[in-house]
Amino acid sequence: MPGRPTAAPTRVAAAKPSATPAPAAASAGQAEWTVLVYLDGDNDLEQDAIGDYAEMASVGSSAAVNIVVQFDRVATSEDWDDSSNGNWSDVKRFRVERGKKPTKSNQLSDLGELNMGDPRTLVDFAAWGIKAYPARHYALIFWDHGAAWPGVASDDSSDGDMLTLPELAGALSDVRKRTGVPKLDLIGFDACLMGQIDVLQAIAPFGDVAIGSADLEPGEGWAWNAWLSDLARRPPQNAAALAPSIIKSFTAFYKQQDDASVTLAAFDLNKVGQMTGQLDALAGAMLESMSKSYKVIGKARSYAAEYASGDADIGYCENISSVFALQKQGKPASYTYPPGTLAWIDCNCLTPTGVKRQVIYDFVNETLSPAWQARFINTSGNNGILDYDAAVKAGVTEESLKKSNIPDMKDPKFWQKMIFFQNSENFDRRLEMWNAFKAGTL
Repeated sequence: MPGRPTAAPTRVAAAKPSATPAPAAASAGQAEWTVLVYLDGDNDLEQDAIGDYAEMASVGSSAAVNIVVQFDRVATSEDWDDSSNGNWSDVKRFRVERGKKPTKSNQLSDLGELNMGDPRTLVDFAAWGIKAYPARHYALIFWDHGAAWPGVASDDSSDGDMLTLPELAGALSDVRKRTGVPKLDLIGFDACLMGQIDVLQAIAPFGDVAIGSADLEPGEGWAWNAWLSDLARRPPQNAAALAPSIIKSFTAFYKQQDDASVTLAAFDLNKVGQMTGQLDALAGAMLESMSKSYKVIGKARSYAAEYASGDADIGYCENISSVFALQKQGKPASYTYPPGTLAWIDCNCLTPTGVKRQVIYDFVNETLSPAWQARFINTSGNNGILDYDAAVKAGVTEESLKKSNIPDMKDPKFWQKMIFFQNSENFDRRLEMWNAFKAGTL
C-alpha cells in the first residue's frame, strides 16, 4: 500500500558516503550471515517498524549472525505517529543487539534526514554494511510499503519518493561494483505486492533467492523473531535452506490470526530468465489465437490456481470507498471485476467462489450504514436509502438535502407523482441470488 503524506513533507539531500566505522566485532572473523534490513518507517507504518525491530532484538546479533538495520522514522501530527524510543525522526544505523531498543544510546550512527526512496541511500547502506560486517552469506531485506512494478520504500519526508524498479536494479549493480560481491544470497521484501515477475526480472542479476508476497501483506509483516531464531540456532545454511523458515513462520503466524489469505513465496532468481521466456511464449500463443479461442482461454483461466483465493472480490461502481474502508480494518476485500462475477442491475457484483463470505456481509452492512449513506448523499447528490429524519441524524447537510428529493419524500403524494423512465429491478431475482449466495450454492 502506498504511504500517506506527512503533515510537512520536505525534499532532502541524497545520502553522502557513510563515515560509520566498522565495529571491532567485525574484525574478529567472518560471520556466517549478515542480514541487512532497509527499514523505512518514514510513513504510516512507523509503529509496525518499531514492532518488527523489537522482534529482531528479541534474537539479536551474534558472532555468527549480524543483524544490521538502517532505520528511518517520521515526524507527523497524524494519529499513527509513534513517539516511543526517543521519538527521533531521522535515519540511524544499528547493529541489533538482544534486548536493546532503537534509541540514540544504542545507535552506530545518526545520518540525519535522508531519502530512503533515493537509490544512492540504498547503495551507501548496503555497501557499508557488507564492508563493515563481512560474512559468508548476505541478505538484503526491504521493509516498507511495496507497490509491485512502481517500486518499494516510500519516504513521506521526501514527498513519498520511492525506489522504482530501474532505480533498484541500478542500485544493486552499484553495490556489486563497490563491494565485489557478485550476488547477494537473498533479496527479500517485507512489503506488499513485491512477489511479482516485474520485480523478479529487475533483481535477478543480483541475487540467488528472492522472497516476496504476490498479494498484500498485513502491517505486522514477517515473523522476524521466529525465522531469526531459526537462523541463530543453525547459522551455517544457504539461502535456499533459510527461505522456507521465513515463509513457514509467516504463514503459521497468520494462520493463528485466522488469516489464510496471505501469500509469501521464495524464488530461484537463476531461473527467472527461463520463466519469463516461457511466459512470453504462452502470451504470444494466446494473443495469436484469441479471436478463435477466447472462450477456452477464459475457461482455463477460471480453473487456474489463484493466490489469495479466499478473498472477497467486490465491485460497485459508486461504492469503491467501502472496499478501502474494509481494507483499513484488515478485511480481505478487493475491488475488481473478475471473470465469472455475478453482476446485479445496480452494478453490485460479488465473486461466486469467495470463501470468506463474512466479508460480503461486512461490505453490504458498510454501504447500508447511515454514516456511509450520509457521505454518499453529501458527495453525490444521490438520494441514497435514508429518509429525511435518518439523513439529518446521520449528518447530511441542509445544502445536500435541498439538492435531493429526500425532503419531498415526507409528502405521501410524492410517490403518487413519481414517473419511472425505466423498468424497475427484478427484486425477486435479486433475492433468489442473495439467498443462494448465503446458502453457499452460488
